[in-house]
Amino acid sequence: MMRRVHHLIYWDLLNKAREITEKIIDHQHEPMVGKKPKVRTYRQKARKSFLSLSKSKKKSKSKIRKVILFQSECINRNLKYIKEMCENKDFKTISPKQNWDLIVIHELHRQQRYMYDHKTHTVDDRIVSLHSPHIRPIVRVKTKAPVKFGAKLAISVVNGFTYVEKLS
Repeated sequence: MMRRVHHLIYWDLLNKAREITEKIIDHQHEPMVGKKPKVRTYRQKARKSFLSLSKSKKKSKSKIRKVILFQSECINRNLKYIKEMCENKDFKTISPKQNWDLIVIHELHRQQRYMYDHKTHTVDDRIVSLHSPHIRPIVRVKTKAPVKFGAKLAISVVNGFTYVEKLS
């Protein structure tokens, strides 16, 4: 049961990462409209692949692996295009938020590719959220919610001021 939950998280997470990279490509390509053709991102095929898995009732291992591989290849292609655009002076520069998203997506892509290639479901410091990459899944023994997500905090209060001692 737990294994399937993690798969559901990751092919959805890869799809979100792919969509973010496509938005960055669209943003960078704005000043070049009419001058240069937009790069191929295969967004319709990637979306169709994602939806075919998410709408199916029974998700086989082979179908999940196929979608994870396709989404991973799309992300890899988009990251290469973004790198080329950043090196070219004709395109816009990316914002700090987009830069942070790219750092997280690079790490997510590396982790997913490692897990795919080694046919494993574990990796150190696994990313489970693009917007909060520091959050980790916490396994519980309760039947209502076997897994919850969050960060562990150690805080101290001194003279009315709250200090974060440790965030993990």
